[in-house]
Amino acid sequence: MESDHACEDVLTIDHLSPAEMRIVLCVRHWVDDWLKDEKEILWQKDLHEVGITPAASGAFNSFMTLLSGNTRRPIDVRKTTCRCMSQDEVRMLAAIAAAQSGDMPLYQSLLSYWMAPAVVRISSQPLMFLSGAMDTLRMHISPTKHAAICVNRTWSKQENAAESSALIH
Repeated sequence: MESDHACEDVLTIDHLSPAEMRIVLCVRHWVDDWLKDEKEILWQKDLHEVGITPAASGAFNSFMTLLSGNTRRPIDVRKTTCRCMSQDEVRMLAAIAAAQSGDMPLYQSLLSYWMAPAVVRISSQPLMFLSGAMDTLRMHISPTKHAAICVNRTWSKQENAAESSALIH
């Protein structure tokens, strides 16, 4: 992946495990497919390539649909070619990690940044299903790495302005 700007002092995809990179790419492809109303669904191919079942892919789609349709604020998702990660993409990884580790209070806290409590509760079922499928395939997301960034890091305007593909709202 190449970018047309520098990602200095920003979390980049280079710091991600293969499982984390796959999820970020799936989120970016989901947004691209949604924006372009694509018939070829790249995010499904991404998940299928690593052995995620159609049911778990459907859970991912359900979660993303709930998120995009019920967000309280725009969500920054970068272009697939961008090496930088937005704070929202890091938050998404942290939420999946919390779901994998069964830390529902952290999961709810992370997603309540975007969604009302009722939507967070509804979204937990598809995300828990997806995280279980990922666990089965040993696609583990670090439960502390991303949550610590979401809680402890202040992101500058430059970081937030890196290369956005979409602000879901």
